[in-house]
Amino acid sequence: MNTGEVVDRLYGELDITKKDTKGYLKAMFEIWVEQLESERSFTIPGLGTFDTHTRESHVSYNPYYQSYMQIPPKRVANFKASQDLKSLIEGESADEG
Repeated sequence: MNTGEVVDRLYGELDITKKDTKGYLKAMFEIWVEQLESERSFTIPGLGTFDTHTRESHVSYNPYYQSYMQIPPKRVANFKASQDLKSLIEGESADEG
């Protein structure tokens, strides 16, 4: 599902224009990105928790050049699914099999 499909679905369920729907969705994403940029986590009930953490620097092997290289530390986004979401996914996959 892409942004356009999300906008269409929200537009169908809410009593607002498509333009307003797209604006609200964009504002929501901007707020989430600001939270992650400022290294603050946030939780969406029923979905999970988003946060960031820093990967430590480490040494990695490059097989093409057959040499070791130092990988610098890097800040990455992290998502932890809520128990509700995990239960829904596990329930659906059990029904399919």
